[in-house]
Amino acid sequence: MRVIGSSSRKKVVETIAICTLLLAGTAQPGCAVDKTKWMDLKREGQRLEMDRAYPSAERYYKLAMEAARAFPKNCSERIETLYHIARIYVMQDKYWEAEVYYKRLVQLVEEQKKDGTLDHEALVWMEDLADAYSTHIKGWLEGLALEHSVKLRDLISGDANKYMATSLRKLSTILFNENKCKEAEPYAERLVRITSKFKGERELLKASDLYFLSLIQCNLGKYAKAESNCRESLALFTKLEKPPGFCTGNCHVQLAKILKCQLQFELADQSVRRALKIFERSHGKNYLPASAAHTLLGEIFTHRHRYADAAKEYEQAISIVESNYGPTAPLTVVALKDARTAYQKAGNSAKASAIQRRIDSISKKTSTKKSAKSH
Repeated sequence: MRVIGSSSRKKVVETIAICTLLLAGTAQPGCAVDKTKWMDLKREGQRLEMDRAYPSAERYYKLAMEAARAFPKNCSERIETLYHIARIYVMQDKYWEAEVYYKRLVQLVEEQKKDGTLDHEALVWMEDLADAYSTHIKGWLEGLALEHSVKLRDLISGDANKYMATSLRKLSTILFNENKCKEAEPYAERLVRITSKFKGERELLKASDLYFLSLIQCNLGKYAKAESNCRESLALFTKLEKPPGFCTGNCHVQLAKILKCQLQFELADQSVRRALKIFERSHGKNYLPASAAHTLLGEIFTHRHRYADAAKEYEQAISIVESNYGPTAPLTVVALKDARTAYQKAGNSAKASAIQRRIDSISKKTSTKKSAKSH
């Protein structure tokens, strides 16, 4: 006698259960049979989903979808089943499989919302699906999933949705990190519109979102808008961060970058120096963000053809990076190259040659380490 394996036995049990559910309620006529069948299949899918048996739950939800075809097109049973199938795919990180059901769900909800027949419970399902999209899809599809999350929350309650700001923040950050500033800007602007109403401690979020929007706008060359948002952010951080620390100092650095882009070098210089004072008071002279401030000050001096002063600032950046990462770190090499270029432009060939020897020495050590590892 052939022994049935555990996985085969499980499939047999599932098949028997499905057949039983499909035959359930045959003593009842018409729609009552369909409703009973749909309810039983859906509940079994939910039970399996609770047990994290997602592929099995998926099978039951699809059978429930077949049963729901007997119902009117815009009925809540169809909407609920579409929600369950889309969500079970999302839970399995199957973005593209979920896409068909997501689109049908959105279409049905939009139609019901338009004619005023949308069940309140459908909004709960939509929120749950929006949450699944924002938390379970990762990797290169995360941005697309978050766009779906925003769309679903738009259908529920728009900007009034208490999770909308979180979805917009995550989405705009992903787009910014992918260098898609043009796509990120409208989401970041909408985020600022929502958080502009925040009061008390939540104003820190408002300040952070304004700062982020200014980063995006600066990258797009919208310097006037970027400056306005950065100054508003700085005013909030100055009020809320006591004593001034990273947030306030970093905002001064960002403002200086924007001013430098507008060729307002004097104002940019002042803003960077304020940042350096804040960093030194709050974290000491070797605080890593101060290296970026010194580098920016070096760039400002370079634009003003004050190459010797620029070289001094790059030397400060080298010292800070070395104290944090060591003398052979990639950031140290970047700072050394900046200083070498500044000394060359200043006509100080001796200093430029000395720095070049340091760069060559680091390069030699790095290549020796790499060849030792390969053997």
